[in-house]
Amino acid sequence: MDFNEINIFGAGPAGLTVANKLIKNGFEPSVYESNSVVGIPQHCSGIVSHRFLEMASIPNFLVKKKFYGVELRVGGLHFKAVASMPRAYAIDRYRYELWLEKMFLDLGGVIRFNEEFKYDMTKKSDALIIDATGVRSYITNKRGDVLPAMQLIYRGEEGFDEYDDRIAYIFVDKDVNPDFFSWAINIGNNIWKLGSASNRNLWRVLSSMLSINRDALDKNSIKKLYGHVIVGGPVQKFFNPSLNVVLIGDSAGQVKVTTGGGLYYLLVASDMLIDALKYDAPEYSSHFYKLFKDEYRLQKMLRHIFLTYSQRELMEIVSIMSRGEFFNVLLTLGDMDFHMTSLVKLLMDRDFIKTVFQLSKYMKLSMLFRSL
Repeated sequence: MDFNEINIFGAGPAGLTVANKLIKNGFEPSVYESNSVVGIPQHCSGIVSHRFLEMASIPNFLVKKKFYGVELRVGGLHFKAVASMPRAYAIDRYRYELWLEKMFLDLGGVIRFNEEFKYDMTKKSDALIIDATGVRSYITNKRGDVLPAMQLIYRGEEGFDEYDDRIAYIFVDKDVNPDFFSWAINIGNNIWKLGSASNRNLWRVLSSMLSINRDALDKNSIKKLYGHVIVGGPVQKFFNPSLNVVLIGDSAGQVKVTTGGGLYYLLVASDMLIDALKYDAPEYSSHFYKLFKDEYRLQKMLRHIFLTYSQRELMEIVSIMSRGEFFNVLLTLGDMDFHMTSLVKLLMDRDFIKTVFQLSKYMKLSMLFRSL
């Protein structure tokens, strides 16, 4: 197959990541973006692992914050674990995309702005099309589970009096939001980023999270960011040979079902796509699923737990998990990119095994295993 002409639609992280890798491997991609500039709209938390920082060669100026732990709040129960070394990082998502853009332009690439992504669904394209347009394309190709999402850049003047800016906060309140969790992180100078995803009113969800009213939430919000979170898993095939279109990133649903985060998965998928193109084979689905199949099975089970159990039941489960050193062990051994790796490590820990046996007496395990 001739790949002399490769058109990438979407100049977000997915499109620019692939474009940079293509041009470094001797290809000459053209990039098209429907907006007038790179970096909008913003709808990603920017929370990444150290593995991502290293794999993407992220410069220090893009790292805004280091997080040493997490506090889980389920109803009135609060569980906190803090490590001595950073366990996660917040990058400046806007400047990250500008950095990717500059890299592409410095390599001789060209981005054509204000270009809508359109192709004739009745015939095969002469050029290879890489669809990096995001959630809209995912919905078209899979019609999977997608939740409306909102983030607020928030002055921490109301609702954050006793919060620790070194850790990330996760909130679960199924009575207010049965669809997803909410979260809060400090990004410096008493400025916080809050977020959630739900089919319910997201202003009410975030107001409830901070136990403040809507007016106070609105008054202290510096910026409001809207988007979607994919919770349905990847599409089955990433390449459509009848149209000559290949999917990458959010377009392919290559994000974690549990959190909607996908920057690390994107890096891995883009490398797989480049390797496939070198051998004239744009279909890289089998390679992606070989690496991540078990991850997605575990993530879907965890999401099934969240959706199936009531708030009271989740509080009981978390209460059992909090006994002993479970959360500290999870923080120490856990891997935010590979949940299954975390599980394997945890299975070697005595406290974790005890907790599993205690949970097995409470949870509807037969129903859970059917979800795998």
